[in-house]
Amino acid sequence: LGLASKGEGSVGGPANGGAGDRSVNRQRIAAATLLAIHSISRPVSDDEPLPRDDMASIKKLLAEGTPAEVACLLGWDADTRRLLLSLPHDKFLAWSKDMQRLLQHGKATRAELDTLVGRLNHVGYIIPAARHFLSRLRDLLQLAKTAGVQPFDTECIADLHLWLKFLQQASNGINMNLLTYRQPTVEYLSDACEHGVGGHS
Repeated sequence: LGLASKGEGSVGGPANGGAGDRSVNRQRIAAATLLAIHSISRPVSDDEPLPRDDMASIKKLLAEGTPAEVACLLGWDADTRRLLLSLPHDKFLAWSKDMQRLLQHGKATRAELDTLVGRLNHVGYIIPAARHFLSRLRDLLQLAKTAGVQPFDTECIADLHLWLKFLQQASNGINMNLLTYRQPTVEYLSDACEHGVGGHS
């Protein structure tokens, strides 16, 4: 905690200078969470009227509060060094295996389709255009709700093979810059199209 609160030893500062100074900063960053908790709370007194623990849970900090470049957030692995959002490897393996099993059987129950559509919709959060290929599977799910087990037709099988590729892409990671909405600086509308549909960019 003392290292985090000292004003000495910043990168490029006069305390140590050069590369040796960076090791001090690593120690200060590791203590930053404790410093923040200490700053917004009062210390526990020896004569507290009601027993209470310290604000900082050392066990939790050791498990989850240490500095890290990769963290699992809402079912995604966020890599803050490479700026990638990716599907965790265990999910990729399990989901791919289940899809290949469905392809081998050539049919699916309502519960299996419900799980499948939910998983693929999750992948669609980082590959939005892939959701276009969920429509036939959603239609199949609606049929399964009333008619039971549904066989896969040729188009659904093609969609599932494509989704296996999307799963691989999600596992490899999508650049976070591609997932951030940006207001366009220039918008252009045109009706100059030989097929009779307007253009928009």
